Amino acid sequence: MDDATVVALGEAVHTSGGFYQAKHRLIRQLVEVQGFRVVAFESPRTMAETVAGYVSGGQGDATTAVTEGLFPVWASQSVLDLVTWLRAYNEDNPDDPVAFFGFDTQQPWDDGLYLMAFNQLVLPAQMDELNGGIAQCNGATYASEAEYDADPNARDIDEESHAACNEGLDAVLAAYTANEADILSLSSPSDLAWARMSVDSLRSYDEAVFQNAFENDVAAANAARDVGMAAVFQAMMEQRHPGQKAVIWAHNWHISQAHDEVAQGSLPFTTSMGTLLRQEMGDDYRAIGLAAYQISTNWPDQVGVGPLDPPTAEDNVQVMLHGLERDLLLVDLEATEFFEQDVIYEFGSMSAWYIEFIVPLQQYTALVYLDDSPMMDALMW
Repeated sequence: MDDATVVALGEAVHTSGGFYQAKHRLIRQLVEVQGFRVVAFESPRTMAETVAGYVSGGQGDATTAVTEGLFPVWASQSVLDLVTWLRAYNEDNPDDPVAFFGFDTQQPWDDGLYLMAFNQLVLPAQMDELNGGIAQCNGATYASEAEYDADPNARDIDEESHAACNEGLDAVLAAYTANEADILSLSSPSDLAWARMSVDSLRSYDEAVFQNAFENDVAAANAARDVGMAAVFQAMMEQRHPGQKAVIWAHNWHISQAHDEVAQGSLPFTTSMGTLLRQEMGDDYRAIGLAAYQISTNWPDQVGVGPLDPPTAEDNVQVMLHGLERDLLLVDLEATEFFEQDVIYEFGSMSAWYIEFIVPLQQYTALVYLDDSPMMDALMW
């Protein structure tokens, strides 16, 4: 693990506070001892700028940053404690600070508005044509997430509009390449990089909506999202934090190292963000899965509030670790003989919406096991 430049921390299900507390502790170790200087969250990057501003410069306050800058499933006391600690660390280490960003692509309203405004600034003669193509992408013409969610037809999509979105985004990228010198004279390299990243993000979101709403293929929709998240994460690192070591906070599914090799499960045979990063980075990317035998969630109207049914299968990873009668375990999958390296085990549980049949070492470098992960202390409900 010492040679990794990106370490991803997962969780079996959102809103379980034991996972959040464990990840807080792991991030502190990675920052204080192993020199990690970037924390990247599974939340939209524009929204997460609120957290980044607080962590880096003390802008606003921590509670507002967490409740407005991250997905609601992260709005917990444990995450608030983490963000507060990151700010305090930066105050104590102003010459060697930790940065923060989000990488999720679920922000078509922000991507669309940014691209249209950018095109008006740098390519005014081509603006109408380019922005007309952008407008074909799902969600790109809405002023905000609230406006998008309030429209019952917002996710209506068909093959024609989906194809027009892709053609429009291709035209935007071609225009940026053909006119790069002129664009840079009117903006900056970071502005152009953000625009290109917005194209990747918007394409990812449109593809995810198309696969989900039109093709009814949830697995392909999630894969489209992960392709976009991998691209955004890499672009953010290249543009803002080159040479730095980063820790990722996301779900187990997103960080898994070879998800296309999963034998069977909730979303089998699809590409995860971690799959792409592992293929690109090799051993520089390491994923740590988080699992628990008894999980409690605090997710009203979704998974539920309170304890979930624990798994029961004898070959379930959590059941096997529960049998060791330890409250907390760190399992080095590269060294342990507890799990055979070529045997498929059940991982997760149906009650947590997440069950797969995996070779553990194929998907994760290590596992953090909690015998009991209590529900999160929610800040928004």
